[in-house]
Amino acid sequence: MNHTQPLKLLLDECLGRPLVADINQMLSWDTPKPTIHHLTNYFVPGTLDPDWIPKIAQEGWMVMTADRGKNGKHKLPAICATYQITHILMGPSVGQLKQYQKANAIISIWDKIKECQNAPKGSRFLMSWVNGRASLKRMILPPTASRPPL
Repeated sequence: MNHTQPLKLLLDECLGRPLVADINQMLSWDTPKPTIHHLTNYFVPGTLDPDWIPKIAQEGWMVMTADRGKNGKHKLPAICATYQITHILMGPSVGQLKQYQKANAIISIWDKIKECQNAPKGSRFLMSWVNGRASLKRMILPPTASRPPL
């Protein structure tokens, strides 16, 4: 996948649905036009990660979440890695921001977020907020078990 492909970014319940719609509208000027949607556009609120993540695995979405799921194979980051879905984790510094500040952080590093789609599928990135600025860095993942059947 390269920059000529429109980015498909799915945000989980870390941001409110109206704010995600606003981010989508704000970034709709970009070329190619991205698709930025809230998880609840497709699944009922509260749908468990092991239920929705496999369903989007073949649809080209990148996932952004505040769920860092440090332990457990049933946590969002581990499931995304298993299904080869590139994902961006909001670090604690971003998680404590107000909703509009999170939106501003996403918009401020939009070009870096788009570059994530050029990384190997299943890559993990960490979004941080340091000294009033958002940053994004790739995280090295431990080797994972083979992918479960779909």
